[in-house]
Amino acid sequence: ARKVREMEYFVVTSHNLSKAAWGEIQNSNVHGGLRLFIRHWELGVFVSPSLLKCRRLVPYGGGGKKSQGDLAIPLPYSLNPQLY
Repeated sequence: ARKVREMEYFVVTSHNLSKAAWGEIQNSNVHGGLRLFIRHWELGVFVSPSLLKCRRLVPYGGGGKKSQGDLAIPLPYSLNPQLY
C-alpha cells in the first residue's frame, strides 16, 4: 500500500441516523396528502485546496511534508488506516 501524504479534499459533517434527521412520511390533511416531515437538518462542509486558495492539503502530524502554499489539516485519525 502506498503512503498518502496529501489530501485531495476533505468533508466535515455530522451524521445522524435518527428518524428526526432522515424524516418520515406523514398523512397531512392540511397539505393535501402525504408529505415528508423532517424535524432537523444535518450540515456538511466540503473543503478543497482551490476553495482555500492553497496549493495542497496535508495532514497535520500525519507524515505530510509541509512546504510553501500547503495548508496543514489536523485529523483525529491516521491518514493511512490499516486494512481489516
